[in-house]
Amino acid sequence: MKSACFGTSCFGKSGKIFKGLLAIFFAAAFFGAGACFADGAFAADKRAEAAWKALWGHFYSPKTSMFYDYLNSWEEGEQFKHFPKPEEISRNIPNPMGYGTGMENAAINADIMMIATLAKYGATHESSLAEAASKIFGGIWNCVMEHANPGFVLRGKSPFDAAGRYPVSSRDQVTEAVNAAFLYWRSPLSAASDKSKAARLLCAIADHQMRTVKPENDYNFLDADGKRPQRGAALSKMWEVAPHEAARLPMIYIAAYEVSKDEKYLREYEKYADAAVEQSFGFSDNVAPWAHWQMHLSLRLISELAPDARTRTRCAEILEKSKVLGAKRLLPALKRWDSLPDSTKYMLAPDWRETGGEEGAAERKKWRSVWFASEAPAYAGMVIAYGGKMSDQERRLVRSLLEAVEFDRIAGQAMIYYLALYWLAA
Repeated sequence: MKSACFGTSCFGKSGKIFKGLLAIFFAAAFFGAGACFADGAFAADKRAEAAWKALWGHFYSPKTSMFYDYLNSWEEGEQFKHFPKPEEISRNIPNPMGYGTGMENAAINADIMMIATLAKYGATHESSLAEAASKIFGGIWNCVMEHANPGFVLRGKSPFDAAGRYPVSSRDQVTEAVNAAFLYWRSPLSAASDKSKAARLLCAIADHQMRTVKPENDYNFLDADGKRPQRGAALSKMWEVAPHEAARLPMIYIAAYEVSKDEKYLREYEKYADAAVEQSFGFSDNVAPWAHWQMHLSLRLISELAPDARTRTRCAEILEKSKVLGAKRLLPALKRWDSLPDSTKYMLAPDWRETGGEEGAAERKKWRSVWFASEAPAYAGMVIAYGGKMSDQERRLVRSLLEAVEFDRIAGQAMIYYLALYWLAA
């Protein structure tokens, strides 16, 4: 099916806004953010190479095939030294979601790494990237299929015993796991057997949603143990949600239909699609950066796979609006990041167990703020870059961001997003 256009024309009447922002951004990046345009492209090339090595060498665990959220150390074997131990995980310490532990976003990280890897392949055609894509998919398979409730998307597993997991997941994890598996399914890097596994995984997620996302569960897909979460229930609610969350459920079903052609998934998609798309038009300019990105990719997939032209067109209209918001957000996000001292920007994640009075609490709070600040420019950039051919203006904007941020030094998952941006803009 034809995909929605994302060239220069996609900004339509908003083109003047975009051009004005571009001029402002170039000036700010040159004079304020420390970008050196003489050697900026070379610097971004070196950062991308270093980031690729760091992500596989430090953030990735071969025990689980997962990429984790942050580092406690750059020393080999010490990068996860403060992560929760299996006995802590079994007692839901510090919380049932695993917030703040470094284990909360492995499914999300896999999607961004898959996007980066496939974009790198598109630019370089390196055959060795098939192995990288297979490993990334292996982590998704581990999150979705290798536990007692197949189809439920875990946030991740312990890098120590490759088994411990927190029970409460989120629609964000599901959204990105579906996107990653679908990208792998249609990629030239996946063999026939890989495509079969990816299709099984996508159908398992859809089947799990069909079993659980019902009015009697308040449209909640429950936790890993099949129970209604006592804490974090709003995170796994899939329908009657905010506008930026409305497209997640039909996205799951249309992806499962595309890989299986099983009509039951098309019927489920059709139950929700029209209302979801119309609700999505009402997304707020104040939507959280990560939720904005996930809305964007869910609508992007529907825009590619929807059987009817009207839905594809309506999704394209929302995605244009989404891209303009991303462009508006990029410069303020970069300014906030640039305002931080290097000692804060590139700090390592502290031990989440620290409870030693105000000093420990302040350090944890500082890390969380750094984590969000490092990601915000990248989320804005991903909304601009992802989902079709970029215009020259869009590519220049993304590349100038890559010149302004030393992303290979960031000790959090933002590094993955900048790497993906680099290859999307290549």
